[in-house]
Amino acid sequence: MPNRSAAVARGGRAAGAPSRSLSPCSPPMGGYGRRVRRSAALALPLAAALLLPSVPLAWATGEAPASADANASATVGGVDAGVDAGPPGGGAPPRPVAVSSPYVSVVRARRPRDTAGEDSSAASSVVLPANEVRAGADLAALLTDVPGVNLTRRGGLGSFSTLSLRGSNPDEVRVYIDGVPINQAAGGAVDLSTLPIGDVERVEVYRGATPIAFGESALGGVIAISTRAPENDGLTGQVAVGSFGTRVGDATASLVAGPLRLYLGGHAIAATGDYPVEVASGVPSPDRRQNNDLTQLDGTLRATLSLPGRRELRLGFLGFARDQGLPAEEIFRSLAARARTTRAILHAGYESRSDLGPGGRLRAVAFASSSRDRFSDPLAEIVGVPTRTDDLTRSL
Repeated sequence: MPNRSAAVARGGRAAGAPSRSLSPCSPPMGGYGRRVRRSAALALPLAAALLLPSVPLAWATGEAPASADANASATVGGVDAGVDAGPPGGGAPPRPVAVSSPYVSVVRARRPRDTAGEDSSAASSVVLPANEVRAGADLAALLTDVPGVNLTRRGGLGSFSTLSLRGSNPDEVRVYIDGVPINQAAGGAVDLSTLPIGDVERVEVYRGATPIAFGESALGGVIAISTRAPENDGLTGQVAVGSFGTRVGDATASLVAGPLRLYLGGHAIAATGDYPVEVASGVPSPDRRQNNDLTQLDGTLRATLSLPGRRELRLGFLGFARDQGLPAEEIFRSLAARARTTRAILHAGYESRSDLGPGGRLRAVAFASSSRDRFSDPLAEIVGVPTRTDDLTRSL
């Protein structure tokens, strides 16, 4: 029986050459069976044209288009597949030729912004202040709807606020701002009302297990606050007014100069807080809240310098100052009791993802902080005796 596969392989000939069909009993000619019809001779170029859509169909007939190059290529499955057009003038049909490509495409999905940065497998929640309706208040108002968070607030705007995670005590929750611990070494809970969020970019809440990046363990969990690092130049400002004498003002500035990024933000809030109160009949008491005023200023300065090799230097300063009146409870009056709080934090950090090899991460933070709390009750309206305290805490 003649070799039909060899006949198909030799079937390519000029487009105008005649073809002969012989019976199965005819002897082979020249060692090969020439029983291939014209359609069989065009099968291979047609298959190449279908597999490579970018190659003009005219090539399937052995006629190269005038504007086409001698060779054409297309990418199939990540490999450049070339097509040999054959000799000009319509000789042998084109034959596909596989050519290795020197280019490799790598696609990597970007981590969503709402994914915890320190430990993505931990029981955590990420809050973006820009997406929250209550983002203009303080940290306590921002974390109200976070799962596992229980907030305790003792009054209105600017009042003492604490947080617990999964039923823990408030002093068993660690709070960090840009990697700097806010909790005092002597213990005690952090007053969340003194942590404004005007310059906060994201807040990560870790419930239970503490990521190793924070170093210090906490039974309840960790609150990690990250301030803004600008990506573009810009200036912003806003003012707002509210009920009971509330006024708010914000101003921010950002600058990006090559690898250097600078951010400066300042915020102010003031309120009289003289909201109506219910007065029992026959009780000599004012019908509005007294000595409930608040004046607060806070600001953030942050500089980030990107270095070669996925390295980064950071420098930041956070300042906070508040002066507020302390109203008495129920029918008692308080006209002179005051509380003043100031805080300053200076920190510098270095982070690298290449010094420890692939997959490693090195981070070092140095900081100095000072916090001062003053309380005065000269008329013995709250404590019962004239009282004045001044507590100063410094840490390195």
